[in-house]
Amino acid sequence: MKNLKSLKVVAAVLIALAMLAAPALAAGQDLTVGKFLIEIAKVKQLDAVDALTARNSLARVGIRVGNLDLDKGLTQGDVVVISTAAGLPMSTSTPEATFDNEQMITFISTFGPELGGSDDENKARGEKPKVDPRDKGKGLKKGLYKSPSEPI
Repeated sequence: MKNLKSLKVVAAVLIALAMLAAPALAAGQDLTVGKFLIEIAKVKQLDAVDALTARNSLARVGIRVGNLDLDKGLTQGDVVVISTAAGLPMSTSTPEATFDNEQMITFISTFGPELGGSDDENKARGEKPKVDPRDKGKGLKKGLYKSPSEPI
């Protein structure tokens, strides 16, 4: 009788844990390749109304991800393919592992600046270039610190 009661308690605890874990597992599976492409396109300030538009916008700027299924759940292997196409070569030891929303947020916040628009795109939007135009590329910025009282 005592074993039956403890079995019921264990079963109730397992059911409660399963109910708590189900939304977390489902949240990780709703991230698709298409949603990830939309986020990448947004970072690059491209059209990203839906997954197909985002893929086409990325292709126009040279990021061709091939024929990835846009409705498929996102895996680490998909992220490697997309990031490598975007100029960020990566690798993974578990390409079949799922890539969830938290990982996507971390990826975008970490690599977003490197994925951002090019200098030509920034100039078109009126932003200043990222490189100091006075820098001659040799580590010296001659003439930047001129003294108003001493001639050179």
